[in-house]
Order: sequence, then structure tokens, then C-alpha cells
Amino acid sequence: VRAISPDLTILYYPVQRHIVDVAARYSKAVVAVPTPVDVDHVASIFRFFAKLFDRDEEGERLAGAYRDLLRGQPLYDGVLAVINLGAYDVACTMSYVADALTKAGFRYMRGLPCVFRHFPEPPAELVSRAKFVIYEARGRRFYENEVDFLGGKEFVVTPNDTLAHYGPSLPIDLQIVWGAVSRGERWAGPTSSMLRPSIRDSWYKPYY
Repeated sequence: VRAISPDLTILYYPVQRHIVDVAARYSKAVVAVPTPVDVDHVASIFRFFAKLFDRDEEGERLAGAYRDLLRGQPLYDGVLAVINLGAYDVACTMSYVADALTKAGFRYMRGLPCVFRHFPEPPAELVSRAKFVIYEARGRRFYENEVDFLGGKEFVVTPNDTLAHYGPSLPIDLQIVWGAVSRGERWAGPTSSMLRPSIRDSWYKPYY
């Protein structure tokens, strides 16, 4: 960062809070973007950066496209999202993951008044209360032994980084998950984290 001496450094808060002060020493400006708590918050982040680069109208357009892409027909109630990052992160009711899933047709499980909860072991008690589980696998492939803790619960498995982000590919990824679940499939494979599309790829055509 010191060698580049950027005009602007963008960090993700609180994940990268430990480097905010360091970045501030070598950058002309630093923006620490907080973890959003719902889709409205995500849209406001898009608008913030659009305003920062004097592209207010484009920010409004992209925020609207993002919202529109998240409108899906209801499939399940009582949905729980479990993200395996070596340990287990559970998206709670007050998270952008829960809000996005609900809007995409996976009505999220109630009674979790938090943003994320971290578990060193599989969250079996919460899973037992859910009616459907979306499990983000740790690896790039679907390993049967990763989902043993789900027992007989209905579920779908997604690749790593399908849910654990809120960028423009999230609504498109959730459409892929919705399609897999509607077909009774256990694996929603061809998401952005597997395909790694560039911003100019046809993957992002819905935003053009």
C-alpha cells in the first residue's frame, strides 16, 4: 500500500479493522465498509460509492436492479443458512443473508435476534429447529461427510462464497440456488465463486 500510495483504500469492517490505521497512513483516504444488516443497507452502500465517484444515477439504477433480481417465488419457510469457514457461521435474522434469502423465496427462520453467530462445532440445535438448510460448503466440491450433521433435514449445498458476500453476483447466485432447490437437487454448483466471472462477463448481463 505504501508503494502504491492510493487515492482511496476500501476495507471491509469489522473483518479488516486491524489494518484500518495502517492503510490510513499510506492512503489519501480510507473507507471502511460495514457488514450490512439487510438488503436496504446493501443498496445504500452501492449508492454511497456511486456518490463518491459522482455517479448518483448509476448507483440508483444498480441498487434497483439488485433489489429486482432478489424477487423470487416462495419455496420454503423456516430456512437456516450455515456457512462453513473451518468453523460454522450461522446467519441470523438481522443479517443481509437472511433478508436476501427471504426476498429470493427462502423465508428465513425466526427467533434469531442477532446478525451472525459463530460455532466451533456444527450447530445441531439450530438445525433441528429449521425446516430447510442452505449449507455453504468449505471446499469447492460437495463432500458427503460435510453434511452428516444435517441428519434427515432437507437441504441444499452451495460452493464457498455463494452466501458469504453481498456483491452484485449474490442475487444471481441465489437464482441458481432457487433453481436447484425447485428441481429437488442437493448441489447448487455453477455459482459465481465457481465460475469467477469478470465484471464484463455476460454473467452480469442483468445489470447492463
